[in-house]
Amino acid sequence: MLSAFGLRAKRLRFTYPPMQRAAFVLALVMLAGCRTSNVDQWSGGGGTPFKQAERTCLDLMDSIREEDGRSDFFLGCMNAYGWTPRPGAMLDF
Repeated sequence: MLSAFGLRAKRLRFTYPPMQRAAFVLALVMLAGCRTSNVDQWSGGGGTPFKQAERTCLDLMDSIREEDGRSDFFLGCMNAYGWTPRPGAMLDF
């Protein structure tokens, strides 16, 4: 019984080809490094907490093509939530 379970576990572990597993791990690493800014680089935010505004604007920005000005969209979105970048802020889009 245990040997049958061991074989089943081995088959499940290697269900996906190595390239798919590598692509999944790479996507996780890239998402972990995804960050446009931090609250120290922004001012304002009367009613909406920074993390909530940033998360909402990043989600909406995914639907904007690069050619259409993703950074301008993000800045406008954050501005709509009451956040403006501080002078000299280092923003990475």
